[in-house]
This record gives sequence, structure tokens and C-alpha cells, in this order.
Amino acid sequence: MGSDKKGVDSRIERIAQALADTPIRNFWISIDSAVPKVHEAMRGLPGVIEGIARVLPIFHGCEIYPSANPGINRNLAGEGASTGDQRLT
Repeated sequence: MGSDKKGVDSRIERIAQALADTPIRNFWISIDSAVPKVHEAMRGLPGVIEGIARVLPIFHGCEIYPSANPGINRNLAGEGASTGDQRLT
């Protein structure tokens, strides 16, 4: 899982500091489902929701405020959402 790799927090800190030196104060994070395992299956990124939650305070500390936004798609609600031929409930 990428968010568990050693050095991820320091990498995010560098990114947040670099953004803090620009006029950018907000950016969007697209979330494909209200159910983390559905979003992660769709993106192929297990643990990414937990990783996003963990690094948000790093951005906030640099006065950068990401916004997690749900995308409208058939998997948004999660229940009965599908990933390929397998249904997740």
C-alpha cells in the first residue's frame, strides 16, 4: 500500500510546503464511493482513504485545504456497487 511506505509523510510535507509557496490554497480529491473499499477497488489503491485522512493535517498545517468530493457514478452509494463482475455489499 503506497500510503504505508516509509517516507510518504515527509514527501507529502514537501509537497504541502511547495504548494504553500504558491497562491493555491485548495485542491480537490475525487472520491468514487462513500464506501472506502469500493473507492479503493475502483482505483486499485488499497488503504488510500486511510492515507488521505492521515495526511490532511499535514496540508492544513501549511494552510492548504484539500476538499474530498464525491464523483457521481454508479458506485457512489456503495451498496450494490460493482467492481467488474463482483458485487460489493
